[in-house]
Amino acid sequence: MKEEFLQKLALNRNIEPQFLKIKADPNPIFIFGAGAHALDVLLYCDNYNIEVEGFLINIQAEASSFCEKPVYQIEEAERKYGRFSVILGYANYPDGVAKLKADCSVANIYCLGSCAYGNWEVLPAEYVEEHSEEYMNIFHLLADEFSRQCLISYLNCRINDCADFMFPHYLGEGFYRNDLLKLQDKETLLDVGTCEGKTIEEFVEAVQGRYGNIIALEPEEDNYRELCKTIAENGWEKVYAQAVCAFNEDRTVKFSGTGEMGGVVDEADSFIEYPAVRIDSLLRELQLETPVSIVKINFPFSVIEVLEGMTNLIDTEKPKLIIRIGFDEKVMRAVIFKLREMRGDYKLFFRYTIGIPQGLTLFAV
Repeated sequence: MKEEFLQKLALNRNIEPQFLKIKADPNPIFIFGAGAHALDVLLYCDNYNIEVEGFLINIQAEASSFCEKPVYQIEEAERKYGRFSVILGYANYPDGVAKLKADCSVANIYCLGSCAYGNWEVLPAEYVEEHSEEYMNIFHLLADEFSRQCLISYLNCRINDCADFMFPHYLGEGFYRNDLLKLQDKETLLDVGTCEGKTIEEFVEAVQGRYGNIIALEPEEDNYRELCKTIAENGWEKVYAQAVCAFNEDRTVKFSGTGEMGGVVDEADSFIEYPAVRIDSLLRELQLETPVSIVKINFPFSVIEVLEGMTNLIDTEKPKLIIRIGFDEKVMRAVIFKLREMRGDYKLFFRYTIGIPQGLTLFAV
């Protein structure tokens, strides 16, 4: 069975990493996009000493710079540079490629196999073979064929440093608008790592404002400030914003990173200490009138500890779980096996909730 599983993968052992191809490209290099994923791509380029001329956008925007680099409309870059090459920094690779292919000024388009949270290196075929029994077990635990195809496409993206494998499997669905959740009125969301509140907006729209409560956990100070502002500007009621980390103990933890790339990292050299709580403890304190029915986790750090801190919630309520697991292969395996240990009656599905390999998301329902 293991050999049959491995035959589904494109186990190329002679991969030329994307960064080498980009460094050898004679054309000026731009990043398409000027948001969170574009910042991930810029950090990738900085790590590999790739010179980036600036950022390209195809929408009207007031900002003329991003991360201290110029922002150009595509037409402006054409007039100034003629032909150029582009790295996708927009978290919908299939759509971005389609837009750029129509432009004759674009010489080459690069879609990175991985660039989030500093996970930049190609996943060696030998590593996948070494852990093939675990991946095969995950393959058979998944509840539908499309989920299994998503797993294979993700591994192929990472092994081959090529995002194209996931294109046919991205349906353009997000966390809450998909064929799996079947949202009802009075759902209560626990959003672990809310950042500035964009995913809350997505949830509120998906349930057409008919939710029970929303608990938003965001420890990072700038994000928390923006989150509170977002809640106030939208006039959302019954939203409980908490400036804490979720963990398996009620204590302080080391938080490293900023913006959308922060998390609990106990071995971090540079960190800020933030309070952490067990979700079970927090829920006892809040005493909400509607039980938590959905939990969303969107980061690679300490996911196991977050789950360990909500054992009572999982035991008593069996909330629907949404966990983005495309950031890290080790976390993927650990999370799935931990969930099976905690509660074996969850049905497990994979979907891409954004159009990049790191958008691979686990739905446990």
